[in-house]
Amino acid sequence: MNSRMDRFPSAALAACILGLVICPAPFIAIGARSGLPSAIGFVLLPAFVFGSAFLLVRFLGKTANRSPGAHAMRIAEAAAWVVIAAFLFFVSGVNLMTGVERSGAVSTFFLAASVCWLPVVAVRKTALEARLTQLPRRVAIVMLIVVVAVSGISMINFIVTPSAFI
Repeated sequence: MNSRMDRFPSAALAACILGLVICPAPFIAIGARSGLPSAIGFVLLPAFVFGSAFLLVRFLGKTANRSPGAHAMRIAEAAAWVVIAAFLFFVSGVNLMTGVERSGAVSTFFLAASVCWLPVVAVRKTALEARLTQLPRRVAIVMLIVVVAVSGISMINFIVTPSAFI
């Protein structure tokens, strides 16, 4: 039991990162892609799919990759994060949402996706969790509290505030 509690901060942070990787997917599921200009959709959607698949494969692996090409893999990770951020920016901007509404919608989908990933990382120790265990435990706890608190406040604000454009 104690080893599971020792793993909790890094496992929960791993679930948050994995939740962020697939955070744009619910926007696609609710039809937000149809509000995008065609050129952006044709360019960013395949890039998002490949980037998120790359990150999921990399993060869900059993062990961290210490091969000679690890530097190139980190660059590919950074590129995948840029694509995910760009896609999330464009897809969350549809439906005439204000900035606060956009961040609330993103926070809502982010927290839901993170909760979905939590059982996966709790059962299986992933390469991402192994990377996060290198952080000091207190730093991981503070990061987890800040991420969940800020996202939770943004989500609650989004849920209780009426929409600007009805």
